[in-house]
Amino acid sequence: MHPFVSLETKHFLGHRKVVSAVTWNLDGTRLAAAGDNTGLLIWDAEHIEANARPERRVLHECRGHSKNIEVVLSSPTSPYMYATAGLDNLVNIFDIRADTRPSASITTDSKCLFGEWAPDGNSIAIGTDTNNLYVVDCLSMKISKKFPFEKDFNQFRWSVDGKRMYLTRGDGSVDVDEWPSMKPLTSMRGHARACVGIACDPKSRFIAVTSMDTCVSIWDALSVTNIFTIDRWEVPVQQAEYSHDGQYLALLGECQHIDITESTTGGLRYSIPTGAKVNDMAWHPSQNLLAYAPLPPRYPPADYQPAVCVWGLARA
Repeated sequence: MHPFVSLETKHFLGHRKVVSAVTWNLDGTRLAAAGDNTGLLIWDAEHIEANARPERRVLHECRGHSKNIEVVLSSPTSPYMYATAGLDNLVNIFDIRADTRPSASITTDSKCLFGEWAPDGNSIAIGTDTNNLYVVDCLSMKISKKFPFEKDFNQFRWSVDGKRMYLTRGDGSVDVDEWPSMKPLTSMRGHARACVGIACDPKSRFIAVTSMDTCVSIWDALSVTNIFTIDRWEVPVQQAEYSHDGQYLALLGECQHIDITESTTGGLRYSIPTGAKVNDMAWHPSQNLLAYAPLPPRYPPADYQPAVCVWGLARA
C-alpha cells in the first residue's frame, strides 16, 4: 500500500460561499483563499495538526473587491504580501503588516481571469477576458506594460529564472516568449484542443501543459520538446502543479479527485477524493501538503460549510 493512502485532510473554515482560489505564502506559515465574492481570508498554517477538528480561526480578512475574486497570489519575496484580481476589473495588493485594506488598487480594462507573480517579485502579470496581458510594477504599484493579443490565451507562467513567459492558447499551443520584451521565441504544439493550464518544475527540468483534449503533455524545459503525454483522463484537465521538490505533479480536472503523479514518468501514485469538482489547488512551498478549494457537493448536507482543504498530513 502506498504511504499516500494513510495521509489525512484538514479543513479550514471561514468562507460563506464558494472558494475560488487558494495559495500559500512564501514560507508556508500562512494559507490564503479567496471567496465570498469579495473577501480574502488568511489562516495560520505554521503548525497544522492532523485531526478531525476544522481550523476556524482566521488571522486576517482582507477586503477591497465588489465582485468575485478569480486570482489570489502570494509574493515570492515577502511572506506578508498578497495580490488579488477579480471580475470587477481590479488588481489589489495587500501588505498584511500594515492593513487588511489594499495598499494599492489598479484598474484594468475588463474582468481579470488569470495572474502570476514574477519570480523576482518585481512584477505581477494579469490576464483579462479581452485578451490583454497587464504587467503591474510592484515598486510604483502602477501598470507598466500592456500586451494585447488577437487570439485567446488562458493561464500563463514565468520560467523559474524569470527569463521566459509561457502562455497557453486556445488553439492548442503554448507561446514561449522572451521576458520582458515578450519577443516570440518558439511555440509548443501538442494538443488538439485549447491549452488551459501550465506548470513549471521548480528544478527547471519540465513544463506540464493541460488541455481540454483530456491530455497532459510534459516538455523538456531546456529544449522545449515533448517528452511524454499523460492520456489516462476522460475529462478535460484544467490545472497542473509541481510539488516544491519537483517530485510530484498534481492534476485536477472536471471530476471529483486530484491525481498525484510522478513527475518523471507520469505514473499515478494516488488519487485524492475531493467529493466535488475543485476550483484551485496549490502545493506548500517546502512540504508535500496540497491545499485545494472544492466546489459545494451536488447535494450539500444541512450543516455544509465551504472549506479550503489541506491534504498530506500524517497521522500522529
